[in-house]
Amino acid sequence: MGLASRRLSIVGLADGQQPMKNETGNVHVVFNGELFDHIEKRRELTERGHVLRTHCDTEILPHLWEDYQEGFFEKLRGQFAVALWDDSKRQLILGRDRFGIAPLFWTRQGDWLLFASEIKALLASGMVPARPDHKGIDQIFTFAALPGPTTCFEGVRMLPPAHYLRIQPGRQSAGPTLDERAYWKMDFPDQGQEVDGDAKNLVDDFEKHLLHAVGMRLRADVPWAPTSPAG
Repeated sequence: MGLASRRLSIVGLADGQQPMKNETGNVHVVFNGELFDHIEKRRELTERGHVLRTHCDTEILPHLWEDYQEGFFEKLRGQFAVALWDDSKRQLILGRDRFGIAPLFWTRQGDWLLFASEIKALLASGMVPARPDHKGIDQIFTFAALPGPTTCFEGVRMLPPAHYLRIQPGRQSAGPTLDERAYWKMDFPDQGQEVDGDAKNLVDDFEKHLLHAVGMRLRADVPWAPTSPAG
């Protein structure tokens, strides 16, 4: 079992090296993306007795796993692709954010399972042949996008948004097990049941949520500045 990460540092510049682990060292995580409410989650975890040693948002993941196991995906607010190894269970979890902002690809090659944020990383392993998947190529020309799980490369799959993959490596005569599950789905109300309230209240409520969401996404350890439109 191996986990590796090369990250663009946004939060936890000085101490955000991955993989990260919990206090006992039996849960390890690599993570791509950003957790927007990591400050609040860090406070909650500390109050429950967890010991966090860095300032990086990634570190809350192994501790949330300790408390909620597979239910921890419902606690995450952000854009992410995450791989988590639980040594006590000998279990690998691969998960993706609700809207699929961060990509996650995986493939089985013989007795090996490989995963990465980009297909080119899988090809660079030398274990994945670069053969075309005609169904995926057809989807590109039909939809100008890949809905997944099929990709343009034979044997390489895309994990769908709001899904996680649970992998249990094989032991002795028993083979490995792979179980894909959805942890969230978008739900639209029936016509006429969308919201209650008058137009002004709706606009004010929308503005409040929008400003709050934008504010949370501006948290970073690197400077930022709004861009000005060209004159």
